[in-house]
Amino acid sequence: MGLNNRKLLHSLGALADLGAEISSTHDFDEVVRASLHTLLGTLAIRKGAISRYSVKTGQLKIIAAKGVRDAAGCRVSLGQGEVGGLVSRSGLIDLAAERNGLCQFVLRNAESLRRLKAAAAVPMVARGELMGVIFLSEKFSGEDYDSEDLAIIATISRHIAVALYNHRLLVSIRRKAKRTGACIKSFAIRIRIRSRHSRPRST
Repeated sequence: MGLNNRKLLHSLGALADLGAEISSTHDFDEVVRASLHTLLGTLAIRKGAISRYSVKTGQLKIIAAKGVRDAAGCRVSLGQGEVGGLVSRSGLIDLAAERNGLCQFVLRNAESLRRLKAAAAVPMVARGELMGVIFLSEKFSGEDYDSEDLAIIATISRHIAVALYNHRLLVSIRRKAKRTGACIKSFAIRIRIRSRHSRPRST
């Protein structure tokens, strides 16, 4: 087994065990970034980026990138119909193809996609929800992605999608726990105040 394939397997293993890795946002970002770098290195892809989808903003936000200057934080807009279209798709989508179902998306985000050097997009879906999109440039060789490349891309995109889903869930649970803790603290303070006022006054 080649070195790049061993790195890819290690990266996939890290993503599979991400539940134990995401004790902090820094850990999560590092694992995602390492997975992207390993994917690009394994398949000899020039540039790439991983984006996370936000339902609230209707945008894809770049959270990891390689070979693209100042890409972190870059945003790509998505229409509601486009979100559904990406959820129903699997595998790599050629952004230059005439019938890829994303013509409006490509036209509307032409500048951002050009900045990302994106030639292809890979939807990341977990539990029927769009978690994000991986953007990939052409390979160093200029050759098309073959069936083995596509299988590797599909596998790692599924792992990253699950990682994004788990991370979002963890953040949501922490926020709810924090709000609950604040409510309990406030309730306890009110009880103490009422208790003081209800005490009989000494004569």
